[in-house]
Amino acid sequence: MASRALYPLFKAFDSAGALLNGGKLWSYDPGTTNLRSTWTDAAATVAHTNPIILDSVGEAEVFISGNTKFILTDSADVQIWSKDSIIDVVSSITSLSAVAGTDTITATAATPPSAYAANQRWSFIAAATNTGAVTLNISALGARSITKNGATALAAGDIQSGAIILVEDDGTRLQALDFNAASLSGATFTGAINTARATVASNATTSAIWAALGNEIDFTGTATVTDFPAAPQAGASRVLHIAGLCTFTHSATLDIDGNIDHVAAVGDIVRVHALTTTTFRLEVVKQDGTAVAGGKILQVVNATYGTLASSSSSTFADTGLTATITPSSATSKILAIVNMSGCGKNTNGTSLALKLVRGATTILNFEDSGGSDGGSALNAHGGEGCNFLDSPATISATTYKVQFASTANNAIVYAQRWDVTSGNSNSSITLMEISA
Repeated sequence: MASRALYPLFKAFDSAGALLNGGKLWSYDPGTTNLRSTWTDAAATVAHTNPIILDSVGEAEVFISGNTKFILTDSADVQIWSKDSIIDVVSSITSLSAVAGTDTITATAATPPSAYAANQRWSFIAAATNTGAVTLNISALGARSITKNGATALAAGDIQSGAIILVEDDGTRLQALDFNAASLSGATFTGAINTARATVASNATTSAIWAALGNEIDFTGTATVTDFPAAPQAGASRVLHIAGLCTFTHSATLDIDGNIDHVAAVGDIVRVHALTTTTFRLEVVKQDGTAVAGGKILQVVNATYGTLASSSSSTFADTGLTATITPSSATSKILAIVNMSGCGKNTNGTSLALKLVRGATTILNFEDSGGSDGGSALNAHGGEGCNFLDSPATISATTYKVQFASTANNAIVYAQRWDVTSGNSNSSITLMEISA
């Protein structure tokens, strides 16, 4: 009886990651240069040539009987790798019986060892689907953790009821060989990747989307979701098919289309992208085809100023009217509504100029002839104002203010004055953050 060198087929790649068309797989006795037979069948009746010539996609069906050393070369005999003492798993695995338990598993070996030891291999048929970290106690030797990819504890659903599980003792724990997946980088796939579709119940902060057995998820329940558990890595994503009337709350860690909360309807699709392991971007596709609501007012800031401001200079100066807003998103717009009161000129042929400034940047000159009447007499003409929709493209505190100047640079202009001799009036500025 022989065992497969790799299930279901041996598959090889060159040093650039391409399929090894026509590659050569040489087999030897462990630790030697003595050629060793490999087989085309599990019964070990038909021997391979040595070396085995791999097909156009770098594959061959290879069975070994006893531990074997392999050397892989390309078709020109340039070595790619050498691996000694590949284990014949048929002769090195002990099957367990009387398996019971979900996360705390017990099982019996027909001929149990006196103690756990490194390199022991065990297989068993799972009695239940696990819900978290798992231990295995073999023949009352004591509970030993089952891990994956080294020391990583198993996640819910890693073991499925009825599945055959293979573990190897590393001297400290039992590593599940089925889950020791290597990273895949830079590969090109020429066919479809068909992933499973899972079901996850909504929860305020612990919806188990990253532990689900599939990237496409039926998202059930009616919870208000304010956050997700940590993602396995930045760049991870899941597609949620909404199956319940749940709500997603926009926040610094849950950035939702339109910068607003989303009350989901059955049939909506929500794509979750991990920007970091703890911050997420949600893209919403509504089942009825309508757009995710934007253009909503997210916050309002208002300020007033009632101290007389006057100047006879053509250099712009602050009127004293100012307000600061901190946008919640860099895509938001800011609607500035300005009402200047008590405006006018004093004498000579000057006029009042007004402009709206963001920080140190002029964004709108909204008056340049206030009070101008062609004469030299005083003209208190009253109110001035403007509405302006700005795109500051920032999430930092942003200050808007109104400045004024005397166009002729030779006579006084003023704001916040309520009569021609004395007294002040109030100007106002309102800033509204509008979602994109």
